[in-house]
Amino acid sequence: MKSIVQLAHDLNTGLSTSRALMEAALERIDAHRTSGGVAYISVDADAARAAAAASDRARAAGRVASPLAGLPVSIKDLFDVDGQITAAGSRVLADASPATADAVAVSRLRAAGAILLGRTNMSEFAFSGLGLNPHYGTPTTPLDGTRVAGGSSSGAAVSVALDMAVAGLGTDTGGSIRIPSAFCGLTGFKPSANRVPMGGHSRWPRVWIPSGRLHAVWVIAFCLTRFCPGKCLTTKSSPCPVCSWRSPVTMY
Repeated sequence: MKSIVQLAHDLNTGLSTSRALMEAALERIDAHRTSGGVAYISVDADAARAAAAASDRARAAGRVASPLAGLPVSIKDLFDVDGQITAAGSRVLADASPATADAVAVSRLRAAGAILLGRTNMSEFAFSGLGLNPHYGTPTTPLDGTRVAGGSSSGAAVSVALDMAVAGLGTDTGGSIRIPSAFCGLTGFKPSANRVPMGGHSRWPRVWIPSGRLHAVWVIAFCLTRFCPGKCLTTKSSPCPVCSWRSPVTMY
């Protein structure tokens, strides 16, 4: 799949549509699952298609929230998504009550116009750097199907590496994004503590971060501004260097 910048350009110039990108991602997910892949724990195809169609209508009317608008993104199973169960890759929480609101990072992704595809696999309770999961299966790196994808954000990395999402939202305390990104040949990023809000996490404190095939550091910085708009979350830092950051390159 092309980079976020290239896809944003294609959408803005009419070379592609959000619905087309979504269908392509869903086809790859189906093929992945049919072949025994376990990157996704669950996929909400109907909601994704509806959101993509709505994004295309908004774009046609001249309303584009950000360069992330209309792009398919995967969500690690450690984030609250309104109406979904946050199981943290475990059967223990499989019967828990669904979340009543989005995690802050997820809410900000929606506000930026990103389309949520589904929940990605992970090490149970995020307690492994290998991505091992005895309940939902252990994702393997696309670089070598006999080897693990790394963890704990294993499914997030595989979803991007196999073009089943443009980017994946994961978590990182001790390498849970950076390890699978390295194992899968991607770019992953962990910001400073408190840079991204942790509201809506599944009981275990983590730093919410964007990850994906981001071809340059400034693109990562841009994506981070989607999670930290307008104010810094650390009161000791003023002004916030990330919130006041602006891309030196025109996204469109």
